Order: sequence, then structure tokens, then C-alpha cells
Amino acid sequence: MKTEKYSKDLDGKELTVEFSFEGKNSRTDIFESKEGIKGSRLKSTIISEKYHISLSGEIATINRTRSHYDYCRDFHPEVFMAFKGYQLTKLLGDFVAHPEVNRTVKLDGNGILHIIAQGHVVNPATHDEYDHKFHFAFDTQRALLPVFYCSAMRHEPNDWGRTEAKLEWKKYGSEWYASRVEYGMKPSDTVHRIATIKSFKPNVEIPDEEFTLAGMEIPDGFRVVDRVSGLAYIYTKPEAKNKTQ
Repeated sequence: MKTEKYSKDLDGKELTVEFSFEGKNSRTDIFESKEGIKGSRLKSTIISEKYHISLSGEIATINRTRSHYDYCRDFHPEVFMAFKGYQLTKLLGDFVAHPEVNRTVKLDGNGILHIIAQGHVVNPATHDEYDHKFHFAFDTQRALLPVFYCSAMRHEPNDWGRTEAKLEWKKYGSEWYASRVEYGMKPSDTVHRIATIKSFKPNVEIPDEEFTLAGMEIPDGFRVVDRVSGLAYIYTKPEAKNKTQ
């Protein structure tokens, strides 16, 4: 994976990302890489329906999972393209419910189904007015897999700003999984991420411990900020605790 203008810890580096999921649990480990050889771990994230664990530097932070934000922000195949933390189908459904929105559906010569919705929206809570446009594209020859997403917004007299995502897919046995993901913000280019998936192994049994703080294999001495229980402490491996008792 490569990033630009995303995180100072990751930008400009060759990265290797290991991602695993089991049910609603997911885990992402990002390593520095050189010529395809995995180096030191830079960041780790675990997301479950109950908690969100983030490991960066020498601090592990545990928060309650905000389902509208944390969950769906990774490579889980059920929620690809939900890069802003929302289920895109729900987002589109809420948007087209506005009577001012114009809707277009068309099928191009390559079998790609395009759903486009555009309109002038007034936020009932803030009374903020803006033009908003969504463009979704699905491959009808590949089980309606998402291949493109764009959300564009304009507050007059400003120019349009947009978030775009492009996906390519590959079949592994009977399972489809993304082979390349590109995500960015235009025209500011404040965020640009490109991920190329080198391998995918479906139906692998993963122990529940992999999605816990102990399973992240952090060394003794790490500072843990647990906002779920309201505690902050210095981490000690479970086996080390047993030896001192």
C-alpha cells in the first residue's frame, strides 16, 4: 500500500498490510516494507461490534466502536467502498429520498451499471444549503460488485469537491475479493491511498484471541488508554503477570 498526504507515519513509504476478518471482527496490521520484505510494524487496528483498538507508537487506545464511523473503514469485503464510515447503499437511499434530487440509471457498453443522483440539499438541522452528487458504478457481469464511487459537494460559490474510490476485483476460488483499491479527495488531493492486494485466503479459521489486545502481541511497557473501562495503565503480558503471582 502507498499513501500521500494521509499520515506522516505512512506517507512516502512502501507498506505491507496484513488484514484478517472473522464475522464482524477485523484486524489491520501495517508494516514498513522494503522490496516486498516486511519490516517493523507501524500501526495496528482491531474493530469489533463492541470496541475499537488502535496501536500506534507505544500507545494502545481502546474505544467503544462507533458503528457509523469505525466499522466499515477497512478492507472487509461486506463493506468495501464505505470509506467515510457509512454504508453507501443507505447513504444513497437517504439522499434520493429528497424530492429535489434528480436520479439517473444507465448501463454502459461494458456492462457497468451507473446510478447517479444530484440535487440541491438543505440540512434540516443546520439549514446549511449545498449541491450534492453521488455516482455509484456496479459490474453487472461480476455479481454487481462495486467498481466506482464518487461523492461530490459544493457550497456556492465554491468549486466542487469530491471523494472518489475505484476498485478492481479478482476471483479466488469461488470468492471475489478486491485486487486493487484507490481512494482520494479531489481537487485538494489531501488524501490519496492506493492498495494492491497481493494474496487473499478465504475461509481461514482465525482464533478469537487475534482480535484482542493480548493477540496484538505488544511488548511489556506499552501505555494502554482504555476509554471503555475508564482506565489507563502500563501493559504487562498475561504470562508475565502469572509469573509474578
